[in-house]
Amino acid sequence: MKKSEVRKEIVDALKEDVATVTFIKKDGTERVMKATLQTEFLPMIDSSKPKVERKVNEDVVAVFDTEAKGFRSFRMDSVVSFFSTRVALPDVKGLIDDECLVRADADDAIAKYPQIKENINDAYAVMIGEIENGKFVDNEVDQFYSTLSKLIESTIKEHILGKTVKEHKT
Repeated sequence: MKKSEVRKEIVDALKEDVATVTFIKKDGTERVMKATLQTEFLPMIDSSKPKVERKVNEDVVAVFDTEAKGFRSFRMDSVVSFFSTRVALPDVKGLIDDECLVRADADDAIAKYPQIKENINDAYAVMIGEIENGKFVDNEVDQFYSTLSKLIESTIKEHILGKTVKEHKT
């Protein structure tokens, strides 16, 4: 899952529920926070003050801490787990890291074998689609690597056989 998709899922869940977010603070300590974005928990905003428009930082999620009774934030790359009644993400960092590693491996394969770029991207899209449809992530990642290996192996065989045929013709 892409970080932006995980972030959207977390923010959507926070708008509907109080969630338990576990993350690593900048000082390296682990923090468990009861957080929400439900309007009934948020403090009243003074409407006489002008609203300041800010660009959304996709790497950070600002929330209301229901225990500290104040706004707090956490970085997406520091989230260990996230649980609400709607969403359970026991390994957020691993989920994001796995997707990034697989994409990097796909890009490396495309750089080495540009002739099968479309096939690699198709296999990657199938993997992401299956994960988004609730399939077990590890099985889908393994299936992607298996497909990638087969694509590369057949490309190498075609390359070797093509050279052999050309060499025999000369």
